[in-house]
Amino acid sequence: MVSFQSPTAVPEVRLVALGATTALQQSVPVGNLRSQRIEQFLGTRNLASNTQRNYERQLRVFLDWVDKDWHMVTLNDLKNYKAHLEHQGLGLSTIGAYLTALKSFYTWMVKAGYMDKSPAAALEIPSTPEGEGKNLEAHMVRALFDALPEVGAAAARDRAILCLLIRVGLRAEEVSALDVGHYNGVEINVRRAKHQSVGLVPVDQETHEALLDYLTVRWMESQETLSSDAPLFVSYSPRNKGERLSYEGIYKLVKALAKRAGLEHIHPHRGRHTFIANMVENGVDAYLAMELSRQRSLKAYQTYSKKVRYQAAKTAFLKGKGEPERTPMNLEDLLRSRK
Repeated sequence: MVSFQSPTAVPEVRLVALGATTALQQSVPVGNLRSQRIEQFLGTRNLASNTQRNYERQLRVFLDWVDKDWHMVTLNDLKNYKAHLEHQGLGLSTIGAYLTALKSFYTWMVKAGYMDKSPAAALEIPSTPEGEGKNLEAHMVRALFDALPEVGAAAARDRAILCLLIRVGLRAEEVSALDVGHYNGVEINVRRAKHQSVGLVPVDQETHEALLDYLTVRWMESQETLSSDAPLFVSYSPRNKGERLSYEGIYKLVKALAKRAGLEHIHPHRGRHTFIANMVENGVDAYLAMELSRQRSLKAYQTYSKKVRYQAAKTAFLKGKGEPERTPMNLEDLLRSRK
């Protein structure tokens, strides 16, 4: 005999309004969705690893401040955030970088169909004065090389890296990405670079010797053939010994050398400024200098070389008048010198 359930066992009918938030939607925290959007945005961009890290950090700093979902942010929120950054005492270029990251992100949000219009469209990025070259003076370069340890595989590695940064003009990210097979004894083949500025870069004799010294020490230590696809520079830290030396590792070693040398405000990219400035100082044609540095932007190249170009122009100006170059002084010393 077939039994039937009592009417009381029939589930109660529930009405759900169209457009209501479902339990599945509620299970996804807003904070997670905000982070997912950042990850999606970065995943669509062909950015250098350091640039990608900066974008992610800048966007997350904003999220910590605003505490809103992306589509709830208004232009007024962005203006208040800009005022907040200014109140923190940040420089114009730093503030501009944070706001540029937001504008770029919101442009992508619209293109991806997550928003109809960008609240950052009318946001003004503060204009910054033309940059000044940050090349290292000759005594600073000597101090950095003098600060290198004298023996050991890590010391040989650090000397080769310093040469590539200052004497060849590579970016720290490019140095990190190099494989053994990217050097043929004459040129470095840069295959991964910012703005796709890949290409061959000639290596001077001092850098060549430094690279051979490092690779010889490394080969003798391992007693293994160095394959062409092996990292050119490896870590000697106990935590990740033998692994590819990262951008952070290169940044830290330059900072450590600068501290040992008693220098401040030194970072790897100043080596690239120095490389370009030295070419200008040595009279290398600007077009050729841009080719050697793989610099695609004339404006950026002029920023790198501004300091040296001014010095060369000043020297030519005084030479044309037959006048010697005077030593800069503060006003008080200048007036005393007239007595």
